[in-house]
Amino acid sequence: MLGSDWTYQQDSARPHTHRLTQEWCAENFPDFISKERWPPNSRDLCSLDYSLWNELGQCMNWNRITTNTTLIEEIKRSVVKVDKKIFFNSILDFTIRLRMIKKMEETIFIK
Repeated sequence: MLGSDWTYQQDSARPHTHRLTQEWCAENFPDFISKERWPPNSRDLCSLDYSLWNELGQCMNWNRITTNTTLIEEIKRSVVKVDKKIFFNSILDFTIRLRMIKKMEETIFIK
């Protein structure tokens, strides 16, 4: 679907940072950022707020999902059920984290 035009995004979970996992990813993904090059405290810089996934999951009727098509339909139905305040808080939190990083005036990306 994406061919070789994508980058694997990891988090700092131990299974992802294990030496063997890192080696496998480097050998098998078209583009891979190793744990050594990943920004420190990457959870603070991650635009994906995992609380949003939790909220979405709680709004979903999991009994309706039997195929990829019904999964997509249920996601579309459920995303409008998530309280807008939760989305806005996520955006605000991310903006605050970016401002804190700028204020610290530290280079967090290793080139």
